Amino acid sequence: MEEKDNKFIIILVIVLIMVIAIVGLLAWGLNDSKNENIPSQTQIEEDSMLTGSKYVTEEIKGLRINNSEKVKETKYLDGLEIKITQLSSIDNRTTFLGTAKNTTDERIEASDIILIIYDDKGNELAKENIGNVIQPVDANQEIELNISITNDYANAYDFKLERATE
Repeated sequence: MEEKDNKFIIILVIVLIMVIAIVGLLAWGLNDSKNENIPSQTQIEEDSMLTGSKYVTEEIKGLRINNSEKVKETKYLDGLEIKITQLSSIDNRTTFLGTAKNTTDERIEASDIILIIYDDKGNELAKENIGNVIQPVDANQEIELNISITNDYANAYDFKLERATE
């Protein structure tokens, strides 16, 4: 029975060493990934460039969320009351989330929209025809907005929407 006991002890030691090695590797791997996933809250005073971070809080790898209160102020466009609740950008694609409420007694039809981006000094940084991004809205109705455009405007201080002239 001594031989069986020795084999059992040897197997137990090998299993124990393997478990310790696996736990060690997992702990080492998790420690590295924790450092990558820590959200970094940045609000650095920089030149007011669209690619800067003066009005950006970076939350998750590559996701840039705008923190300008001016962006969240209610905007008006030909009888539409527009409220943006979040402006964010990832992979050079900007998304405006919010609502548009028709404050008139008539249906407002869709049309091409011009987006104008401003810095905190009132300078126009970008002007772009973003197309037909607001669907028709019936009188006194509210719709959800999910406007997605190619370009990174996450660092905008303010914006304005205008109907494109034909």
